[in-house]
Amino acid sequence: MEKIDQYIRSQKTQLGSEVSKKRLIYLDVNYWIFLRKCLMKEDIDTVYYGFYNTLLDLVKKNEVLCPINHSVFTELLKQDDLESRINTAKVIDQFSNSVTLVFEFEREELEIQYFVLQKLLGDKYLIPVEQNVWVKIPYIMGLGHFFNDKIDGATQEKMQIEFFNHSWNITLEEMMRNYIRDAVAPFLDMSKRASKLNDGKFANSSDLKSIKSLFKIELEGVLSVYIELVQRYFNLLTKNRPEILDSLSGKYSINNPKELCDKIEEEILNDEIGNYLPDIYINSCIHTLMRWDKTRQFKANDIYDFEHGRAALPYYQYFFTEGPLKHMLSMKPYELSKKYDCVVENDIKSINELLRSMAS
Repeated sequence: MEKIDQYIRSQKTQLGSEVSKKRLIYLDVNYWIFLRKCLMKEDIDTVYYGFYNTLLDLVKKNEVLCPINHSVFTELLKQDDLESRINTAKVIDQFSNSVTLVFEFEREELEIQYFVLQKLLGDKYLIPVEQNVWVKIPYIMGLGHFFNDKIDGATQEKMQIEFFNHSWNITLEEMMRNYIRDAVAPFLDMSKRASKLNDGKFANSSDLKSIKSLFKIELEGVLSVYIELVQRYFNLLTKNRPEILDSLSGKYSINNPKELCDKIEEEILNDEIGNYLPDIYINSCIHTLMRWDKTRQFKANDIYDFEHGRAALPYYQYFFTEGPLKHMLSMKPYELSKKYDCVVENDIKSINELLRSMAS
């Protein structure tokens, strides 16, 4: 492993250790907007000022943190008014300490690794996954570092570490002021994706024989996408950790990505998955519930809402969102908020009571 990779891993581990000592609250974009309005002393209901002040006090006492996720970041970029976007970024820095969940693809890769190493092969010495999923906001779209083969090794290592340290400490407000000033909303419109999901939902309405059979169909659909990620993981193991592939083959007769995906499907359908692979499981459940409700259509904002849910439930203790999403995440037969022990709330008065109980 290169020196820069070791350094990045040490910084990430240290951050994860710090974050794990606090209660984590996931706020969807509406709550960040309420906080921004309070920061700017706008004329809104005093109940939101109570929310702002109590939450800020908890953050200042290092008892609570509100890290964001890439879906909050992309929704922030949809704000047309630059000043509003900068002020929202400022309040996000204030309540998140510029911490974010790792990018979606990195999180999915980690979840696959933990499933294989911990669930299947019994590795008891891994850092808890909950401590391994946090980075600073400049790396919200992925960790990485530059490389130039014309620079000698020692100089390059020093430059890589210095550049990483500089980037690691850039705030979201700085990013909005100095690097991301242009409107990017057209690239983030999910209308076409929602329309495509609706076409598939109603074209395949014959699948709706039972919610159990529909879940199996949705799970197979999710895994058909994940197999590319599993293939990359197999390639990585072939290069760096072939002994893990040997163990999978010897213990489970898993010799290729398709057979690992089949094992994942078996564990989920037999209700043996526990809290491993939350992204695959939550994704499958949400799409099952959406298709099972014959009257409900996918809307563009649903795509972001589902991303919020997939991020919040496994890695945060609290999720403040809107009523319909709260309802979906508590619906039977999956009761996702209960499964992942995450308190999901949408009523601002109830949220304030929760915060006051934390502060007392």
